[in-house]
Amino acid sequence: MSHQSGIKPSQELLDFWQTALNSNSIRAIKISVKDEELIFNKSVDCSGNWKDDFSLISDFFESKSPSFVLYKLDTKEPPKIEKGNWTENQESGSGLYIPDFAPVRSKMLYASTKATLSKELGDSSFVDYYYGSTKEEFTLNGYREHREHQNAKVPLTEREQEILSIKENESANIGISARKGYNPMNSELGGFSIPVTADAEEGIDMFVNGSQNLVVLKILIAEERIALDFFDNLDVNNLSTNDKMRESNGLIEPRYILFTWNEKKVFALTCPDTSKVRERTLYSSMRASIIKFIDDKLGVGNELAKKLELDAVSDLNDDNLKYEFGYLESAGQEKEEKKVFSKPMKPGRGPSEVYENGYVVKDPFFHFPTPQIRWVDPEGLVPHEYTSANGLKNLLKHLETLSTTSPLPMPVVTSSYPPVILDGHHRVAASIAMGITRIPVWIVDIGDDDPPSNVKRTFEEELSREEERTSIRCYATKDNSRIKISDIAKAARAGTIGFGIKGTRHVAIVAHNGLEVKLEKVTPRIMWGVWARYKITLQELNQFISFSSGRLNATDIIIHQQNQLRII
Repeated sequence: MSHQSGIKPSQELLDFWQTALNSNSIRAIKISVKDEELIFNKSVDCSGNWKDDFSLISDFFESKSPSFVLYKLDTKEPPKIEKGNWTENQESGSGLYIPDFAPVRSKMLYASTKATLSKELGDSSFVDYYYGSTKEEFTLNGYREHREHQNAKVPLTEREQEILSIKENESANIGISARKGYNPMNSELGGFSIPVTADAEEGIDMFVNGSQNLVVLKILIAEERIALDFFDNLDVNNLSTNDKMRESNGLIEPRYILFTWNEKKVFALTCPDTSKVRERTLYSSMRASIIKFIDDKLGVGNELAKKLELDAVSDLNDDNLKYEFGYLESAGQEKEEKKVFSKPMKPGRGPSEVYENGYVVKDPFFHFPTPQIRWVDPEGLVPHEYTSANGLKNLLKHLETLSTTSPLPMPVVTSSYPPVILDGHHRVAASIAMGITRIPVWIVDIGDDDPPSNVKRTFEEELSREEERTSIRCYATKDNSRIKISDIAKAARAGTIGFGIKGTRHVAIVAHNGLEVKLEKVTPRIMWGVWARYKITLQELNQFISFSSGRLNATDIIIHQQNQLRII
């Protein structure tokens, strides 16, 4: 984990580490934390191969004192177990020993210093990381079990197996397409992945050089490529009554519209209410890429003057554009409220109020899907932001005051593997600091993309899948722009911490009516007495888990069936 305490290695430790790297005689190094500093404690020399020497570090471990152990192996890849035997390939591994009876402060310090130690000594020097709480886990047999676990196939949920099957089908279809002469990668332009057809690029070039005042682009849904719809020199005010626009279904389907207004280059994405969810998703997901592609062609200093998102083509008129560019405000007038275009309805969104039988439905939780709860190793969760040292310290103090029946919200993590923490970084860090090796988490479908077009489903199947999906979304507080959680997850897995996520608000989507609600209103909670234990029985789980929402409270009856919580 990358919850960092700020504790750095001493100069003596850094010097000894350099000596060990350049020497073939040093097998292992023990490192301790003393006076807010990582210090060299002791070392042992090589006497045989790395497996024979494993017993030499048995004296490193004390019953109540955590420590780091750096163990030099023999080559440069993590070891594997093949037919019960080790493969001979390894260089250096890092071990963290935190005994169960160590003080909470020591557990917190060592757990939050691991990432700093690895970074300061050089991440590239380590090919394996190992955590244990007993001396027996730091024997050769204990390490063998660790490697067997690492090399084992990851258990998949039914949803994860479905995703894996989809990806395999995609790969197979890409191979077939390539043999037929079409490869979507051939249409990557401008140094980034954006599938633009030749006629679409030609239309963009005409818009850039000024030979055409208006260029309309569409997405070929089946192929997921951007193509030219039509171009013309007509005034944008007349677009909503244009025959070409009507005949191409541009009035009822989303479109990218490039036009010149008052000598300014403008981009608009129109998403009519009549458009389908998949259409909105595709147009929204490709928007940033097509804008960058156009800006690159326009050149530095000549980029698009405005990038608009509209509900209808009819919104493209002089009055609205004057408001958008601020031309109707003057010093001699009372400043009017600036009219801005409403953004297109996001995929799966509905109106802010849902009407059924003439009445406003204000309870968004009635159709909220059953949460998926799983017990996981907190060390296996990937963070996307830093943990505050003061925040972690305050949380640990707070946890010490809780009774066993106090409810605590579960961390929220992605369903994709390895799971990325979406909410609850401090709760995960506190669990690690306290030596808790299994914690409850809420597994959610990130829901940023619809299924690939090559997966054929009936209308009933799609509707059922849509209603069962739980989406967690994130918006930037600064400009209320959407941040795709799939992008956050990719960056987090690549080691990028603090990926544009600070200053955001998290919301949950109720698929039945598209309402966005505060994440904390629907996050499942579990009593602290159960959280803090490594293993629990189903009976205990049934007794302690509660589901928190605007409609439910801790007194509701919950039963546990096949890893799903069901509300009675």
